[in-house]
Amino acid sequence: MVRSDDSAPSDGPAPAPDDTSSVAARIPALDGLRGIAVLFVVLSHMSLSGLRPHPILHFGGSGKYGVYLFFVLSSFLLSLHYFRTPARPPNKPGYWAAYTVRRIFRIYPLYTIVLLAGWAVPFLGMALYGPHDATVLRHLLLLDGHKIFWAIPVEVKFYLLLPFLLVLYDAVLKRRAGPALAIVAVATMAKEYWLPVQFYHGDPLALGVYLPAFLLGHGAAVLHAAIALHPLSDASRRILDVAGIAAFVAVLATIPTWYAALTGTDTVLVRFHNAVAEYGIAWSIVLLAATNGDGIVRRVFEWRPLRFVGVVSFSIYLGHLPVIEYMRRALADNGPLLTIPATLAAIVALAWLTYTLIEKPAMRLGATISRRLE
Repeated sequence: MVRSDDSAPSDGPAPAPDDTSSVAARIPALDGLRGIAVLFVVLSHMSLSGLRPHPILHFGGSGKYGVYLFFVLSSFLLSLHYFRTPARPPNKPGYWAAYTVRRIFRIYPLYTIVLLAGWAVPFLGMALYGPHDATVLRHLLLLDGHKIFWAIPVEVKFYLLLPFLLVLYDAVLKRRAGPALAIVAVATMAKEYWLPVQFYHGDPLALGVYLPAFLLGHGAAVLHAAIALHPLSDASRRILDVAGIAAFVAVLATIPTWYAALTGTDTVLVRFHNAVAEYGIAWSIVLLAATNGDGIVRRVFEWRPLRFVGVVSFSIYLGHLPVIEYMRRALADNGPLLTIPATLAAIVALAWLTYTLIEKPAMRLGATISRRLE
């Protein structure tokens, strides 16, 4: 049996990494992983809204698992883009100016439009913000993060920290994987176990609460770069695939309803939300299996429909709550077998539209400006 907790903050993913540098395009499985991340969030919110076909298919409380995957992916891809830059970026101020431009154009165009839509249309505002005295300006300044918007301030704060991690890796550690991974391990342990911060105390928008997921994504990028220089044996790749499958199954087993059924115990929807490092480790293993394994995990995440969902995941993130609320009301008299697929189709259709009309042009403009700065 699962007990809900209305005090829990809303699930929601961090913004999906862009990058128009096409790092993600060279690793198609990562689009599929983004698709998995946003599906955790959407299915969680649909379940909490009553849109579930069966009690055992209650995904409420598992949206945070998708959030942590987004954090790992974001750190991984941004770090990997840096590692693949031929010139030494610390000696090129233009690199960091271009980095800033790409981040701004990735997040703010669609984010601003959605915030303004919520301000102008009360129904959208209630679905997006909830009953808060939320202001567009405070959200744009990253001082507020109600409901689905909580992850954006956290993500942007990491954008500010990442250059220091990358310069440390490049200029101080001379791109040596061993010392870099040791620092990631020690920093993660220090944050998660030696200097604990309770999830529901203090600032819920603080980067420090979620830092282990970002650090572990950075560590996964370091490992990926090292593997590129020293390829794994066939046996090691098969072992990595098995580890990736095991890690993914472990995440699924912690979905609150499933965990309660497996263990025969009561649990609350937020039971595992504190386990940032544990999910960071699990998702990093899945990510490395998808990129460096024997191929089984990679092929699953390269499934085209899943990759499509991943490509438009940021639009899904920003737009899914109003769609869920509207469809729940509009199709109240219909059964879940109609309402659930209709809701999912509407979410994806709206996301494709906003991606095509807003996200993609904004990313192209950001890429054009950043190339001139580099």
